[in-house]
Amino acid sequence: MFRKIVLGIVITLALAVAGGWMFLRTQGDVILQKFSHLVEKNTGKPLHMETLPEISLFPGLSLTLGPSSWGEQEDAVSVSFSRASIRLSASALLAGRMELTGLEADDLQILCRPCIQNRPPAASSPAGQSASPAAAEDSPVQDAAGRSLEERVNSLLALAPDAAILNRASIVLTGEDGRSCAFSDIALKLTNARPNATLGLEASGHVS
Repeated sequence: MFRKIVLGIVITLALAVAGGWMFLRTQGDVILQKFSHLVEKNTGKPLHMETLPEISLFPGLSLTLGPSSWGEQEDAVSVSFSRASIRLSASALLAGRMELTGLEADDLQILCRPCIQNRPPAASSPAGQSASPAAAEDSPVQDAAGRSLEERVNSLLALAPDAAILNRASIVLTGEDGRSCAFSDIALKLTNARPNATLGLEASGHVS
């Protein structure tokens, strides 16, 4: 009886390994394509990866990314990291969707720079007349820019996983005058990042 139980366990494990191997062989490229499309769709730009991500089925479906970057040097915001482990929802993937359930990133660096070239030009006014502050605030260009920012934030939130861990992260804010403010050695743990849930947040870091 004991031998039959052991044999059944071995056969079950063998079938699980074989099924996982077949899944990776048939769906690996599809998963990578869906992930790349999800990032570019919600952020407007692709994620540049130095190496192909590794796909794992145990203990859950996940992607492990090596050194990667998002954005260019001339952009207002650019992001890079040395490693990231992204957990995916297997049930959502089987339904044809890509959902991120967890994220752990090492050495995440966010650079924020002034983006002067994207500012709308100031409207000229006759001599002796000053532009009305209310009119400037209600200009269609600024209103459109505000809506664009809101849409971008909402798109980025669609990528937010239920739980996130950042190790050795940093944020550098650079002003138009060249001065900067840096938040370094950030350790962050975020849990329950979903609607109608109690958000958990633990963070520490240094400011200079």
